[in-house]
Amino acid sequence: MDISEKCYQEITPRQRAIAVYNALKRKDRTEIDRLIKNAPKDGNHRQAILAIVQAKKVYDQFMTKVINDFLVVYGELMEALSFCVGWDTADGAIDNKEYKEKCAISENLKPVVAQIESQLAAVHQAMREWCQKNEIPVEMFSEPGLSCFLSLRSADKDSAVDSQMLNIARDLYDGITLSW
Repeated sequence: MDISEKCYQEITPRQRAIAVYNALKRKDRTEIDRLIKNAPKDGNHRQAILAIVQAKKVYDQFMTKVINDFLVVYGELMEALSFCVGWDTADGAIDNKEYKEKCAISENLKPVVAQIESQLAAVHQAMREWCQKNEIPVEMFSEPGLSCFLSLRSADKDSAVDSQMLNIARDLYDGITLSW
């Protein structure tokens, strides 16, 4: 047995699962093969790898849904607000029917945007809690696009957390167990 095989056999299920996941993100097939081929045959290593992959899929599915909802509603809100600002700047009549409709749309969508932001915060909080409980680096679940999206949210306010979404996400994460 060469030294590299011995090193791969001596890592813990937690270390192996994190290494496999990071290799998946890098699309490093060679490293994935080494990590899996040299894993002890007990179920803990396989269980840990599958659990992390499952947790990432749950997170991605939640976040995709919430972000898509946000982008649709936010786009509609920005369109209505832009129209109203442009109308005001051009000194348009405030009793104009289209102006009133766009102002009403913007007012109606603001709480919807806040609700979606609270759902986003809930999913993110549930994922952070699961990572902390299982000693997984939270950064593993960070994506460049997501951090850009999260920066769109107002930094000066504390995001409310949607308790219903938080409970759903926690329940799903509670079903993903790691054995180490």
